[in-house]
Amino acid sequence: MDHRVEITIRSMTERMAEPLRMPGLADDVRLSPSRLSHLFIRETGVSPVRYLRMVRLGRAARLLDETVLSVKEVMVVVGCTDPSHFSRDFRRLHGAGPRAYRRRCRGPGRQTASAA
Repeated sequence: MDHRVEITIRSMTERMAEPLRMPGLADDVRLSPSRLSHLFIRETGVSPVRYLRMVRLGRAARLLDETVLSVKEVMVVVGCTDPSHFSRDFRRLHGAGPRAYRRRCRGPGRQTASAA
């Protein structure tokens, strides 16, 4: 994988709680936003925006499963600011809204490490 895409992915993962924008990510690797987007799609098969959304929603799923953080707290940790978009996107990716996903993951009698 192109090292500039790797750097961008690492930045997205490490800074997901921040409001990330293409111009800033592109500056980090000394490319124009359009060039980074093209390169990112070529290397990953998805746009940087979609990739970041998947990273955030994947982390949100882990937090909902493994912690006692509220859905709002999870949203803040992963950098999502709009509850309706978060719920809609989460449901599309995981097949259930955040609260239903947590109930499904926990099942009866299961505790999280944070709750134990």
